[in-house]
Amino acid sequence: GDGAGDGATFDRTLDLPFVFGSQTGVISLQIGRDDTPGHEGEGSHPAWRVRFGIDTGESGPVEAVVGLDGTRLFATLWAERGETASALTERLSELREMLAGSGLEVVELKVLPGLPGNPPTASGQYVNQVS
Repeated sequence: GDGAGDGATFDRTLDLPFVFGSQTGVISLQIGRDDTPGHEGEGSHPAWRVRFGIDTGESGPVEAVVGLDGTRLFATLWAERGETASALTERLSELREMLAGSGLEVVELKVLPGLPGNPPTASGQYVNQVS
């Protein structure tokens, strides 16, 4: 396509059915090459970026961005609900072991509350006060 030079272009979207507890749903995966400048000189391996979101009644909205640079993995998950974020955080070491067991070097793996671009505003610190 014409998106050459745009490091955040996603080439494919896949919808995968999944089961979470007693809930079923669909994970929408967006997969694309990560052509961010700075990957040159590290060998000719491709870098990939995958973004996906899940929303079940039980978990609430969950989004993730996973970057793969050769065998180095970087992943951030966002959970809108605090209890879902806590549950995911509790399973991070399990997930890290599983990923390492499949031959990946887990460089970064974290869970953040809220959704990207949608900060929780309960504390009031995001109120825009123009003096």
